Amino acid sequence: MNVESPMSGSGNAVTAEEVQAQVDDDVLSQAEEAGVDVDGVIEETVAQRSDYGAATVKRFAVSALNKQIEAASAETVKGLLCGSRDRHGKNWPRRHALIKSDGEHIEASTWDGSLPTPDGSEIDIPAGAAVEIGLEHDAEYDSYEAKQIHSVNQLSRADLSDRLTSVAKKPSDLRSGDEYSIVAVHGEIAFVNPQTVFEDGEPQGDGPVMLEDERGQPKPHFEVVLDEDGDTRVRGHAEQQRYATPHFDLEDFDRLVRDAHSDFDTPDNQAGFLNDALRGREVVLVGNVNSYDKNRSQGQTKKYVDVAVAGLIEVERDDQGGDTGVSEAHESPDADPVQKADDGDGADSAGSDDKSETGSIEEVAGDVAQYASLVGMSKSDLSPEVLRENTEIDAPDSVLEAAIDRLDGDTESGEPRDSGGSDPDDPIEACFNDENGMYECPQEGCLFSASGQAGLFGHVTGDHVAGDQNPEEWIESVVGN
Repeated sequence: MNVESPMSGSGNAVTAEEVQAQVDDDVLSQAEEAGVDVDGVIEETVAQRSDYGAATVKRFAVSALNKQIEAASAETVKGLLCGSRDRHGKNWPRRHALIKSDGEHIEASTWDGSLPTPDGSEIDIPAGAAVEIGLEHDAEYDSYEAKQIHSVNQLSRADLSDRLTSVAKKPSDLRSGDEYSIVAVHGEIAFVNPQTVFEDGEPQGDGPVMLEDERGQPKPHFEVVLDEDGDTRVRGHAEQQRYATPHFDLEDFDRLVRDAHSDFDTPDNQAGFLNDALRGREVVLVGNVNSYDKNRSQGQTKKYVDVAVAGLIEVERDDQGGDTGVSEAHESPDADPVQKADDGDGADSAGSDDKSETGSIEEVAGDVAQYASLVGMSKSDLSPEVLRENTEIDAPDSVLEAAIDRLDGDTESGEPRDSGGSDPDDPIEACFNDENGMYECPQEGCLFSASGQAGLFGHVTGDHVAGDQNPEEWIESVVGN
């Protein structure tokens, strides 16, 4: 006779008392010492998992209690969550951009897309929202791990962009100390270009404006270039993601990127469609500075700042002056962390040069290269976790990731650094920028770039030459002058 145990999920209702009776006393004691609402967490777990037997629900309850115990020791921080980023093919956590009113922005890591709340429930990590979030700081590696969401206030585009612009920097405000840090940059879109696809850290050519992540979800994939500000050009890279979701909040953006992907058959044409629709829009670009380089040519110095995009938000003013967004269940009236500074102090503090650098990336890269050579590991075999477990290299995850990507002498975005060589005599090759591996339009003030000569010729034909003029002859005439 086959008798089903009452603990096996026979359909009988499971009570919180049954579940709590099975939880180990040491877990209950730790939770109580940490100030966790044990009864509330267990009741919430039972409500969510009532179709399972008590033994199974107990496991869910223990997991929820342990999360609450960890969260109890986390520091509560207020800020604006503006999207996440990771990288396709890399076993790295998602990095969520948290913009703070003091300008000391944070990237908070998670291995999952949701976080527990104080009442024992769990919610998806929001974007475009003012939050109070529990973070655990690892002082040794100067990194943050997200542990709990305390409150969420979902913001309208107008409110979000208004708060972001109060602390955002201009491109020319960026300094070398911002490298490997989160920044918010305020400017206008000058161009949209195709984004390079990478496999095992190596460039494989331009990709479409939407690429699937590792779960098969299509996500935006392109390069956005901001208007040159002084001597500084900022390029935002929306790369192929693993699981993360960068936050794009621009008018008609979702439809535009879908139409570009479905209606045009080449990366250049897809990016060209987006370029026509987005060029000139005022935005705040949020992300991690992958590289900060200076290029000296013909007596002039230009700065190139490459940013891994976590968020791109169009600046839109709410004429009513209020929040038109919908609040979440965990909204708090105090969750309004980034306010516009009337006297400009917020923007000034965000643009200061006092921020200390995390250390010499070149030194770390040398140590990583030495380790890889000694143990015979390739770039694809390495991760920050592997380096921490097997070496004494002391650096934050973002610096370790950049060092791994530089094993072959490339920048994190896969673009070779400036070789310092002179321009070749060939006028077409004179348009090739050794620093970023792109063919750049020679027209003064034009910021267009393409990965190949065909893309450059197509741009010249569409934007600069009249009638049946040969684009190659036009380039030669401009370079010759």
